[in-house]
Amino acid sequence: MKKTLAAGLIILLAGLFLTYASGAAQQEKPDPQMIASLDKSWTISAYFEKGQNLTLRPTWPPDWSYRFYLEPEEDQPLYRKYLWINITDNSTNTLTQFKVTLMPPLENQPPAAPYGFLLGIASIETIQHGTLVAEETPKAIGGRVDRSGEYMVECRLEPERVIGEDQVPKPPSPPNLWLNVIRIEVTYPYSSLLPLGISTVAVGAVATAWGAKSLKRKARRKIVQDARKA
Repeated sequence: MKKTLAAGLIILLAGLFLTYASGAAQQEKPDPQMIASLDKSWTISAYFEKGQNLTLRPTWPPDWSYRFYLEPEEDQPLYRKYLWINITDNSTNTLTQFKVTLMPPLENQPPAAPYGFLLGIASIETIQHGTLVAEETPKAIGGRVDRSGEYMVECRLEPERVIGEDQVPKPPSPPNLWLNVIRIEVTYPYSSLLPLGISTVAVGAVATAWGAKSLKRKARRKIVQDARKA
């Protein structure tokens, strides 16, 4: 009878494990799809649904590599510029802000004519959180949309002046902006285990109850026999 009880408990635990495992979720991210694009623009907007991932992919023109650069600062690239990105949920006017640090390919080597390079992303920092749940990744600008609606993206370069090939200060040329969308799909790959788990729990519960009941009857008989001997 002890064996029946032990076997019942093992089967019961196995059934509970299978039932729990059947509810395990798995997130899948399909390939990103472009939802909007604008050439030579500082702003772009598009409609996103709750649960989607908004990702901004900018490309900037060569004149961003021209002077001016920011003053030296500790623990920062010596030659750097900041690309400030504001993503606003228009329905609530809630702002998510990113600071993207741009630097030449060679961090501490002074940029020189003929400026045959483009700045690269050194880091991305989330400055302010809004209804966009920012992704803390080195190269992704954006995050998960927590509320359906239209989102406005505004960009600004700091410093706001460059020096062109003619050595005349001028505003930087606008970047090209692409907005990508990724829908996060949640699947339950082990849901087929649920019927098996429930059945196993039922068998284990019956076996455990039967084994426990049999042990109780055996214990009562032993008590009666001991009483008669006494």
